[in-house]
Amino acid sequence: MSTTKPASAGISCVAIVARDDQSGDAARAFVEQLGLQAVPVETSGSGSVVSQLDGLRELDFAIVALSADDLGEGSRSAFLSIGFLLGVLPQGRLCCLLADQSAPVPELEGMPRHTMDAGGLWRLLLAREMRQAGLNVDMNKAL
Repeated sequence: MSTTKPASAGISCVAIVARDDQSGDAARAFVEQLGLQAVPVETSGSGSVVSQLDGLRELDFAIVALSADDLGEGSRSAFLSIGFLLGVLPQGRLCCLLADQSAPVPELEGMPRHTMDAGGLWRLLLAREMRQAGLNVDMNKAL
């Protein structure tokens, strides 16, 4: 899987890190709706999570889609992904999407995160995060 940015395209690349197919697919479709290149990263499949994440160093933004299971004690890969991305991306270029309104997670305090609500407000909030990070996002496409 190649995750490097296309040299001539000038299109911002956004990584979508998700174990839950539904959340990941929704985030990927939204990123593509905005005219950005989505780079899906599967953390539940075969292969090392670290080796998959290592290719994300050159991307412009990352979205980590988290389910309630990801926030529990048993999911180390979600927090490994977040920690790795915090280390390689400039501040403000990572956002977490929560699949449901979960109990507050102290480890995510201070990090941009939005709940994927049925009304779609998360789309506007995520588009705003990406725009504030310097990505060329047309807010009209977020509606």
